[in-house]
Amino acid sequence: MAAAGGDTKLMVAVMERHVDDPRASSVVEMNAATIDKLELFEGDYVRIIARKGRETVLLVAPNDSHPDNVVAINDAQRRNLGVSPSDYVTLETANPGDLTEVAIAPIEEYIKGLTGDIGYTFVLPYFRPEPWTHPTTHEAVTGQRRVVRKHDLIRCKGAGKDIWCKIMDVEAPDGSDYGRVVPAGEGAAATKLVMLDAIPMAQGEDQLNAIGWDDIGGLDEEVRRIRQVVELPLKHPVLFTTMGVRPPSGVLLHGPPGTGKTMIAKALENETGVRMLVINGPSIVAGDGAKGLESVFGEARKIASEEGACLIFMDEVDSIAPSRERAKSDEAKQIVTALLTEMDGMGTSDRVMVIATTNRPNVLDPAVRRSGRFDTEILIPAPSREARFDILSKLTRRMRLELEDPIDKVDLWAVAEVTHGYVGADLASVCMKAAVNCVREMLRADPEQAEAERETTSKVAAAAADAKRAHAEADAAAAAAAAAAGGDAAAAAAAPEGKEQEEEEEEEETFGLEPDSSAMMLLDFDEDDIPAEWLDQMRIVQSDFMAALDMTTASTMREVAIERPSTRFRDIGGLNEVKKAMRDMVEMPVKYPAMFKQMGLSPPAGALMYGPPGCGKTLIAKAMANECGVNFISIKGPQLMTKWFGESEENVRDIFNKARQAAPAILFFDELDSIARTRGGWGASSAGGVHDRIVNQLLTELDGVIERKSVFVVGATNLPDAIDPALRRPGRLDQLIFVPMPDPEARRSIFKAVLRKSIVARDVDVDAISDSCDGFTGSDIAGLCQMAIKISVRERLVRVMEVFHAAGGKGKKALKAAKAATADWAMNVNCFQRARAASKASVTRAQLQQYLDSKARFEASTGGAASSGGAVGQLAGAFAAAASAGGAAMATAAADAIDEDEFFD
Repeated sequence: MAAAGGDTKLMVAVMERHVDDPRASSVVEMNAATIDKLELFEGDYVRIIARKGRETVLLVAPNDSHPDNVVAINDAQRRNLGVSPSDYVTLETANPGDLTEVAIAPIEEYIKGLTGDIGYTFVLPYFRPEPWTHPTTHEAVTGQRRVVRKHDLIRCKGAGKDIWCKIMDVEAPDGSDYGRVVPAGEGAAATKLVMLDAIPMAQGEDQLNAIGWDDIGGLDEEVRRIRQVVELPLKHPVLFTTMGVRPPSGVLLHGPPGTGKTMIAKALENETGVRMLVINGPSIVAGDGAKGLESVFGEARKIASEEGACLIFMDEVDSIAPSRERAKSDEAKQIVTALLTEMDGMGTSDRVMVIATTNRPNVLDPAVRRSGRFDTEILIPAPSREARFDILSKLTRRMRLELEDPIDKVDLWAVAEVTHGYVGADLASVCMKAAVNCVREMLRADPEQAEAERETTSKVAAAAADAKRAHAEADAAAAAAAAAAGGDAAAAAAAPEGKEQEEEEEEEETFGLEPDSSAMMLLDFDEDDIPAEWLDQMRIVQSDFMAALDMTTASTMREVAIERPSTRFRDIGGLNEVKKAMRDMVEMPVKYPAMFKQMGLSPPAGALMYGPPGCGKTLIAKAMANECGVNFISIKGPQLMTKWFGESEENVRDIFNKARQAAPAILFFDELDSIARTRGGWGASSAGGVHDRIVNQLLTELDGVIERKSVFVVGATNLPDAIDPALRRPGRLDQLIFVPMPDPEARRSIFKAVLRKSIVARDVDVDAISDSCDGFTGSDIAGLCQMAIKISVRERLVRVMEVFHAAGGKGKKALKAAKAATADWAMNVNCFQRARAASKASVTRAQLQQYLDSKARFEASTGGAASSGGAVGQLAGAFAAAASAGGAAMATAAADAIDEDEFFD
């Protein structure tokens, strides 16, 4: 067997074909230059040889998206070869013959619960050559026979999941351990497929569940850094010793829970082939303590001397090495000291690397984080939109997704768009719940179930009709008997009672025939097996993912009150200028970040809304979050205040960290004056200066938010003059937005917004009522409407009781009469007049004048009315013009304000 021409040492890359591609497991991809260099042709068979003598045989397929000297194979073949991306393999030409027999064993963990002929349903279709589209000519090409090798793993599709099997043995005329499988009907002697009993995972291949670099989504840059600081020192320490420096000895991975820190450590072990010892933090603290640590490090040195290298993985290292200043016991301090000693004792020749993870890096002892110990710290962040799409793509590559249905096909990008704050673990939960929802919906929609329920419903309805007729006949007989015994009066007394009983029976008998009865579960949970043919029809659709999102809360949102408000701008009457200013601040940076980047400016960091109480400041912030599809975090001053020194500032840091993890988000500080008054103005009783320290921390975080670009801080206050001036300077809460008292037009809009879901009589003149409420705030108007509603409800209840008692005071007849009498009930003028008489304005004219004076002072200090100004204002004008002129004019309006070449180059 000849080696392929040229340099046959090639680097392994990841194949981007979807796992459902019929050729994904049969081909090795290379660009045309590499194929020519190796003197190969498309469709040639090559033997790929990896480390430890593992090899497989695949077909050559061109794909010019790969660099020179790179071969791309899918994950199943990488597992067969035991290689990972960036490893090297050798290629040799191969000439496989046709196999006479192949013995295949499914792995039992993957066929649990399946019934029917596994071989016929899943394995046989895997070996049928399916036509494929040529990547260059785009012509349909007849599929080629699959090549298998003894001990290969194969992945068959079906039953809503992967069915992994192992090639236990092959028979070939030339005695080879590999060859082509010939399906029946191709004019040659078909290969006999022999299905063996299922084998356990350990006997099949334990690398089926091995996590590799290609299983980690959305962390390309972080994985690259980790490989540089971990793999290089372990595999090639000479690179560091030659330069006369000590290689890194420890790496600290930190970030929110569920972002993939532990997964990275597992992938590192699998991809490097280096043995890993695991130290679980809580178990060390509860167990042998310092002696346990010494034992693990001693064992690691021994393994490294025997096998060449060793990894130590410390999960939740913050439980092992907290700050000694805060340690509550001498034993905890001894554990920290032991860890420092062991890490300092690792020499260059030890080839032991320590990997640690934590969600709380700030609680670690500072000595642990210095150079020579955990000298490399890598943040594993909550994923961005693009990272979430990458994670979802990897999580769903083995799921059965509906990709053809034009109405409900799966759109992972749309899922990534609406999952702000979701980490990898949350997205995995979403995928799992989507699959569960798919199962539930398929059970509900099964045609045999529907037919059976229709028959059941017909039988029950027929029985109900028979019972109804029987009751009618009995009532008629009773009435006749009563008439015969006591005359017409007795008959008249008996008949109504029988008719009322008939109505009650009718309602009871038809109660179980509602459409919801179609939700009856089809599955018999007492049965262990599910028909494989039935499961093979399952497909997950987009609505399954949307249902799963409704059932899943992002991890980053659980410790603080993060919400997606239901309030929209149409729910808020008036305040059009305020709405526009908030749109300029939040909506454009979220929806058009590239334009801000190309303009060379940062989006506004925050805004301060001020004005009389009850004018809609909180509602505006909530509506803005909903309109832009961002998370909303509402903070009250007392939530941040504690009596312990330093904890109030830490609370502020934690809130901003949560906001960054849930970004894009609006961080809303209600009653900001309660925590951010002018420093030094609290007097001697300011609890040791805690208020000043909180203001200092707010200033620090706001300066950091500018870099983050996706957390928008909004403060609301009724005392704008009390706010520390440093918070209002440019780059912080520099958007000063005055929320005014509603004018007559705004009051009418508020009335209509508040009453849009209420039933109001036609003779009610809302405009006249609005005109009578001069000086009312938005909350005053909402309170007036609530009072009018209460009055109306009370009047309706009185009317219901009057009619009910007039109709006899009992029975369904009286209740129906009462309901009918108020069926068209509506709020009348009297309700509003009584409510208006009991209401008064909450803001006096003197108070309003104070707010107007503050507004004048702020405008004078900023050189005009509060606005985003500069390039932000330029963008705002362009988009406002486009919005008013329609979508077709958007490009023209933008071009007038901004250089087109700069934005669309």
